[in-house]
Amino acid sequence: ARNYASSLFDNIKSDADRQKVLEQISAFNQVLLNSKKLSFILYSPLVFKSDKIKLIENLVNELKLEEIITRFFKIIVKNSRFEILESVVNEYKKLLNESKRVKLVTLEFAIKPNKKLVNMIREYLENKLNKTIEFNLINNESLIGGVIIKHDSLLYDYSIAGAVDRAARLAKLAK
Repeated sequence: ARNYASSLFDNIKSDADRQKVLEQISAFNQVLLNSKKLSFILYSPLVFKSDKIKLIENLVNELKLEEIITRFFKIIVKNSRFEILESVVNEYKKLLNESKRVKLVTLEFAIKPNKKLVNMIREYLENKLNKTIEFNLINNESLIGGVIIKHDSLLYDYSIAGAVDRAARLAKLAK
């Protein structure tokens, strides 16, 4: 998926066009995920590749997608790799964020934090990582309180559930 995303990304020169392509392939992926019939046709080895390409051409024309997307989808069909489109979209989004120096950070919370706290976390991370931060907010009531911050392969657990778990592990070690 990373190779397909890189190939698509590298063949588009301007950030505006890259953003437009992301929006269009994301929208197409949503259509694909919401249509069992369409996903069956594009994923099925029983459907001829030529028929899949005709379907792609019709859909791209109807949805008025960029020409590069048509060529990209044809390559994916020819290589029988349409089932990885969602992963390609995610990888493409990562590449676009990296090029814009944007870091996607997951913020899990039990109770939705107020804007002041979110801005404080954003400011801290932007200074630490030297990148613009965008949050993916996830409600996780099992945390009881506090937050968990995830980015890259790092996890910062400032939750009550995490503190209780750490205390229990320390108590076991002390025995």
